[in-house]
Amino acid sequence: MKKMLIKQLRILFLLAGLMVGVYLINLVFGGVLFSYGLIPRRLTGLWGVFTSVLIHKDLGHLLGNLSALLVLAWLCMLRSIRYFIIASTFIIIVGGLLLWLFGRSASHIGASGWIFGLWGLLLANGYFERTIKNIVISIAVIVLYSGFVFGLLPDKQVSFEGHICGMIAGILFSWLTHKTKIAKHNGYA
Repeated sequence: MKKMLIKQLRILFLLAGLMVGVYLINLVFGGVLFSYGLIPRRLTGLWGVFTSVLIHKDLGHLLGNLSALLVLAWLCMLRSIRYFIIASTFIIIVGGLLLWLFGRSASHIGASGWIFGLWGLLLANGYFERTIKNIVISIAVIVLYSGFVFGLLPDKQVSFEGHICGMIAGILFSWLTHKTKIAKHNGYA
């Protein structure tokens, strides 16, 4: 148990260090990394699927995203570190591609799509899995982050489309892993 917690904390510190490092590099070089945001329906903006989650507008944006990301990431890691890594990869790619296809024409930056993906995943796990552990985690997520529902509403200053696409990707990942688990249990996979 203690070894697992140490591994989880190392990953969280690494993640925080990476995001702060990217922010500092962008700050020192005058915002040069802003050009790596996700720009919907432009081939040059497609790289943003992978890069935009690390780029933040200012310190408030970074700290707001980082605080929620670290908590939701840790709650996801309670299942396993491997699960968190696979779920995050899925959310970032699928949510990013959905945003690239359907988002408004702007440069979308920040980790909020990933955060909303983890939020949706943890809520959906409580619904699909219906284990005590997942239900308790879902209730904790509701208590801590019920205000996220307002992040799904249209806002000219915020990439609400990124929030919606991330949430859809998180729910989809939960559903797919649940269906796969049922298929394996029934001998179909």
